[in-house]
Amino acid sequence: MKLTLTLCVSFVSYFLALALRFDGNWAEISERIIPALPILLFLRLLGAWYWGLNKSMWRYFSLEDGIKIFKSHTASSVAFGAIAFLLPIQGFPRSILIIELVLALFFNVALRGFLRVSRERAVKAPSEAAEVIVLGAGDTGHMLVKYLLSQIRFGLKPVLVLDDHPRHSGGSVFGVPVLGKLSDLKFHLETRLTVSSVLVGIPSLGKEILADIERVCNQLRVQVKHLQQFADIACISDLTAPLSIEKALNCDTVLPDSGPVSTLLRERVVLVTGAGGSIGSELCRQIAEFSPSKLILLDSSEYNLFSISRELSSYPIESELTSVSSYDSLSLVLKKHEPEVIFHAAAYKHVPLLEDNPHAAIANNLLGTRNLLKACVECGSVKNFVMISTDKAVSPENVMGATKLLGEWLVRESEFPFATSIVRFGNVINSAGSVIPIFRDQIRAGGPITVTHPDVERYFMSIPEAVHLILSAAGAGGKGDLFLLDMGERLKVLEVAKRMLALHGRRDIPIKFIGLRKGEKLIEEISAPHEKVIKTDLPRVLKVEASHSLDFSVWNWLAEIEPRMFKLSSKAITNEIMSQVQFSEPRRAAS
Repeated sequence: MKLTLTLCVSFVSYFLALALRFDGNWAEISERIIPALPILLFLRLLGAWYWGLNKSMWRYFSLEDGIKIFKSHTASSVAFGAIAFLLPIQGFPRSILIIELVLALFFNVALRGFLRVSRERAVKAPSEAAEVIVLGAGDTGHMLVKYLLSQIRFGLKPVLVLDDHPRHSGGSVFGVPVLGKLSDLKFHLETRLTVSSVLVGIPSLGKEILADIERVCNQLRVQVKHLQQFADIACISDLTAPLSIEKALNCDTVLPDSGPVSTLLRERVVLVTGAGGSIGSELCRQIAEFSPSKLILLDSSEYNLFSISRELSSYPIESELTSVSSYDSLSLVLKKHEPEVIFHAAAYKHVPLLEDNPHAAIANNLLGTRNLLKACVECGSVKNFVMISTDKAVSPENVMGATKLLGEWLVRESEFPFATSIVRFGNVINSAGSVIPIFRDQIRAGGPITVTHPDVERYFMSIPEAVHLILSAAGAGGKGDLFLLDMGERLKVLEVAKRMLALHGRRDIPIKFIGLRKGEKLIEEISAPHEKVIKTDLPRVLKVEASHSLDFSVWNWLAEIEPRMFKLSSKAITNEIMSQVQFSEPRRAAS
C-alpha cells in the first residue's frame, strides 16, 4: 500500500512536470515523453525499497523519514536523468528532472505531514485529562513534553514547564510555555488547582532540591515522579492510574522461610475458616502454592466462598458452606475431611457494627473459636491450629476487641493434643470495609473524605505482607504461642487520607472530621504494657511471653453464659463481656 502511494505520487508529479514544461500540449507529451515513465516508476520503487520507505509509518512522519525520502527521490531522479541522457529519447528536456523532483518531494512530504497532523488533531485529550507540570526544559524535558503531547489519549496534558536556566525563560517547549523557575512550583500549584501531577524531567537534579519538590507536592496533594532516564518516559502512562497505596505507605513484602512453611503445609490436609474474607482468601492463595494434599475452604458467605473457590479451581480444593458458630456443622466438616492444619480466620471485625450487635460478635468470634477447638479435639487428626487475631484485642475498649482477646485466651489457657499459635496484627490495607476502600469510594464520589479524629493512629500492612508473616509464624508455632507482626511505625489516618488524595490527584476534595465512632480507640497498640515482647529468628515476627494468667476460665464462663446469652439485652451482654476482660488487663485495674 505504501509503495503504491509512492508510485502514484511519482506518476502525478511526472505528468504535472510535463504539463508545466509543455504548457499542456498533451499530444507532444504522449508522443515523445510518456515512454520514459515506466523507467522512472521502476527507479522510484527501487529507491523506496532500498531506503525502507515501505516500512515507515506515515502517521508518525519524522525528520528522519523526510531525509530518507530526499535521498531516495534524488538518487532515483539522478539515475533517471542518466538513463534519459543515454537513451535516444528525442527532445527530452532536462528541466523535467528538476521540476518532477521538486514536485515529488513536496507531495510526499506534504501527504505524510498531513496524515500525521490529522492524526494528532483527531486524538484529543479525554474530557477528564489530568493537567501536568513538567520540570525541566532540557533534552529530557523536551522528550517528555513531546511524548505527552503525542500520547494525549492517555489523559495527561502538559500545561506549563518550569526551568531554572535563563535561556529557557519566556520560551516554550512544543507550544507549552516555560513560565518560571523550579522555585515557582508552589505558586503555580496553588493557582492551578486542576494540576494533578508534577513530572521532573531533570536527571541531574540535586537531592535537596528534589526533596523540596516532593515536600511541596505532598503538602498540596499532587503526584510527583522523577524521570532519571528516557526509559522512565515510556512508563509515564502509569500516572493515569493512581499509584499503589501500598507503595505510598512503604509496605514492603517479606517472604516467609519456605522450609518450615513447606514442612507445615506440603502434602497436608489444610482447612481455612473465613476462606472468602480478605485475609482468609489470601491465605488460601498462598497455601495452595505449597502443594497441600487438599485445601478445604470454609465460609458462611455463599458469594465469597464461590469467588475464592472459582479462583482456586485448578488446585485440589473442597468448599464447605457453613458457619463456625454451629458446632454440629463444624464437627461434621472436620470428621469428613480430617484436616491436619487449621487456620482460623473467620471473624466479624467491624467495630461500630459489632457494638450494635454484641450477640453476633460473641457467637461468631468467641463461641466460633470455642466450637472449632472442641471439634478439633474430637476429630483427632489436627496437628497444628493457628488463630488470626487483631491489635484490637490489646486493652480492648469495644466488643470486637474483647471477643478476640478472650478468643486468644481460649487457645492459650488449655492444653490441646496439637500445636496452637496465635498471630496478632493491625490494619491491613484494602481489606473489606477498612479505611482505605472507604477513602477510595469517597474520592470516586467526589468527597468529602471522612476521618474520625485528626490524631487517630493505626498500623498498616498489605494483605500479602500480613499473610506471608502469618505463615512464617505458623511454621514456628508451639503450645499457645502468641506472635506479633512487626508493622513498623503507626501512621495518622489523616496522613493516609492526604496521601490517597495526592495519589488520585484530587486536590479539590476536602477532609471532614466526624468524631470517634462507638467503641473506637484513638491509638491502636499491637501489645499491652504488661506483655513481654521478645524477638524471634523470623524477620518481623515477635513473640509474647505470658506475664500473667486469667483469674477465671473463659471456657467455664462461656458454658455459663451461652444458655442465657440471647435472653440478655445488647447493653447487658456488652457489660458482661467487657467486665470479663478486666481480669486479663492489669493495666485497667490500676487505672
